[in-house]
Amino acid sequence: MVRNSTICYCEDGFEIKEDGRSCKDQDECAIYGTCSQTCTNTRGSYACSCVEGYLVQPDNRSCKAKNEPTDRPPMLLIANSQTIEVFYLNGSKMATLSSVNGKEIHTLDFIYSEDVICWIESIESSNQLKCIQMTKTERLTDEWAINILQSFHNVQQMAIDWLTRNLYFVDHVSDRIFVCNYNGSICVTLIDLELQNPKAIAVDPIAGKLFFTDYGNVAKVERCNTDGTNRTRIIDSKTEQPAALALDLVSKLVYWVDLYLDCVEVVDYQGKNRHTITQGRQVKHLYGITVFEDYLYATNPDNFNIIRINRFNGTDIHSLIKVENARAIRIYQRRTQPTGGAIKGVFEYTSLEFRGKSRPDITIGIIGIYMDVIIKEVTMDGEKFQIKDAGTAQQ
Repeated sequence: MVRNSTICYCEDGFEIKEDGRSCKDQDECAIYGTCSQTCTNTRGSYACSCVEGYLVQPDNRSCKAKNEPTDRPPMLLIANSQTIEVFYLNGSKMATLSSVNGKEIHTLDFIYSEDVICWIESIESSNQLKCIQMTKTERLTDEWAINILQSFHNVQQMAIDWLTRNLYFVDHVSDRIFVCNYNGSICVTLIDLELQNPKAIAVDPIAGKLFFTDYGNVAKVERCNTDGTNRTRIIDSKTEQPAALALDLVSKLVYWVDLYLDCVEVVDYQGKNRHTITQGRQVKHLYGITVFEDYLYATNPDNFNIIRINRFNGTDIHSLIKVENARAIRIYQRRTQPTGGAIKGVFEYTSLEFRGKSRPDITIGIIGIYMDVIIKEVTMDGEKFQIKDAGTAQQ
C-alpha cells in the first residue's frame, strides 16, 4: 500500500489494517480451500489437520480416508437408467460385481453398515423401491422390494438416514417431501408448503439436518431438521435452477449444481461463505453429484461423462469414464457414513411398548415414526420412554 509516497507492506501471514500503516494477522482459515478439513489459525500462519479416520497428506493440507484391512476400497455407484454400475475411483470397472437390472432407475442410496444398496425404478408407469445386499466379495444378492404405502409414482429422488434407517423422498409433482420408516409401512409428509419444483435431497444424520433444492417461483436451497421443523433458506439469490446436492459432513458444507447457470457452488450449513467452484461448458447439465476427500464426482447424461472435479481448484476437471444415461452417483465407502460415537438425540432399540403393543421393527431416532405418532423427542428414564411434541402420521 502507498501512503504519502511511503510504501507499507506486511510479512507473509499478515495484512494491512484499516489505518493503512500497521499490520494484523491474516485469518487464512476464513479462505475456502485453505485446508481440506480442519484449519487452525495461528499468528502469521495456520495449521491443517484431519478428523479421525483420515490422514494428512504430504502437502500438509489434504486429507485422505484411512483404508483399514477389513474395509472395502472406495467405490463409485452409478445408476445409468437400467443398471447400477460399480467402479473404482480411477474409473476402472469392478469386474467381480454383478449389475442390478431395472426398468428405469432414477436414484440410489445405501446403508454401508448393513451392506445394503437401495434404488427407485419405474415399472409399467409406477415406481418401486428396491434394495439388495452386497456380499463381502463385492457381489450383489438377495434383492427385495419395499412397499411404500404413500403415493410413490412421482418420486425420483431419495436420501437414506443410515442411523435411523428412515427414508426421505421428493415428490416433484405433488411438490412435497415425505419420510417413511424402513419397511415403508408408515410415511409422514414433512414439507408441502412453498415448494413448486423440488429436486434433490440430502441428509446429515449426525447434525440432524435435511437439505433440498427447489426452483419453482423462487429458486432456493433450503435446510430443515430431519423432522421438518426449523425450515431455513440458505440460498435464495443469484441462483436459477439449483438441482443436485452433495454434503461434506466433516466441514458442514453444501455443494449444489445450477442447471441454468452451468455452475457448481458451495456454501456452509448456515448459508454463509458462498463460493463458486467452477462454471462453464464442462459442468453443463450435470445430473448427480457426490463428494469424497478433495473431489466432487458428477454425472452428465448429455455426453455420458463421469467427471471428477477438484473442489478446491475448479480448473482441475477430469473425465474418468463414460456411462450411457448416467444419473445418480454415490461414493460407497465407510467414512462417507460416520456414526459419530455419541450422537445427541439418537436412540436405537429393538422394541418399544406403546399403547400396549410391541413393534420390534421400528427404529427410534432423531425423527422416529411409531404407529400413528411422529416421535420428535425421546427421553429415557430407566425403562420408560416419554413421547413429546408428537404429531399425526399418515398411513
